[in-house]
Amino acid sequence: NVGKNIGFLTASASRAVLHQAVAKTGNLGDVTAKAGAQSMAASLIGTSFGIGISPLLGDIPHFISGFMCLSLIHLICNYLSLKAVPLAHFNNSRLD
Repeated sequence: NVGKNIGFLTASASRAVLHQAVAKTGNLGDVTAKAGAQSMAASLIGTSFGIGISPLLGDIPHFISGFMCLSLIHLICNYLSLKAVPLAHFNNSRLD
């Protein structure tokens, strides 16, 4: 549970900055509401997909390979989505 809470706090802090970067003047609430709805829809689709493919991943080697493939796809999609967001307050000197 401690790990989940640390992950939640980290995600919440970075989510606010990303919403602020995408929002135009005065519509931060709209962006946050739409992001929440998108997140719920993505969770529902992901859960449905997981339930659908679970009979195909019956034994441990198939399960591990399926988990690794889906995790890699998830990481690539997160990287590409974060790359598309212009962060105005990003500190370039910390990259060096």
